[in-house]
Amino acid sequence: MSGSGPALPWRADYGYAQRSGAPVDRPEYATLIGWTPRGSRVLDLGCGDGSLGARLIHERGCTVTGLDLDPTGVEIARARGLDARVADLDAGLPFPDGLFDVAIMNVTLQMVYRPGFVMAELLRVSRAALVTFPNFAHWIARVQLLSGRFPRRPLYGRHWYDTRHIHLFSWQDFRDLTRELGAHVTAAQHLGLGSRTPSRLAATWPNLFASICLARIERNAS
Repeated sequence: MSGSGPALPWRADYGYAQRSGAPVDRPEYATLIGWTPRGSRVLDLGCGDGSLGARLIHERGCTVTGLDLDPTGVEIARARGLDARVADLDAGLPFPDGLFDVAIMNVTLQMVYRPGFVMAELLRVSRAALVTFPNFAHWIARVQLLSGRFPRRPLYGRHWYDTRHIHLFSWQDFRDLTRELGAHVTAAQHLGLGSRTPSRLAATWPNLFASICLARIERNAS
């Protein structure tokens, strides 16, 4: 990274490579792996250190291509078996239409400059897109905003100035974008506060009680 300030922590849950080389296990992984058909051609956008992609290779027999801005993460991902390369997602995806069976964007959509454009690219190059993100409308975030401070809950407890999160949005915002792109959600799962399993309360009122949202998206039939 450029700049004279201190380097930000290297954390796989923020899209940074983990320097230790130890794979991480995020709460979204089990669902994303379950939603991915065996033997799929997978595009992992914001692949980080390749922890998710490596599991897809070993557990589902997938072929995984990974893209990430961080050269360190790409290097680790390659060692884990991904066809990983350094790329700027906001510049577009260098792949033909429909090349992949599944495109995954795990807690990365809020980090790009043009989320609508990147989402459209996901749907262009794949049959189905799997997207996860922190829900900015979670009730704790609303309370924190009322206190006069920028909510830290959607930033996983971080301050606004030490993350790469630049476009925070809610579950409802995401559904609106999906419709504008001519697509629909075919499956969804919502994790509650501090939970690694689906929350019944979050499933009923996701915009208020979901801490992390997971969605499977496909284009509408023409």
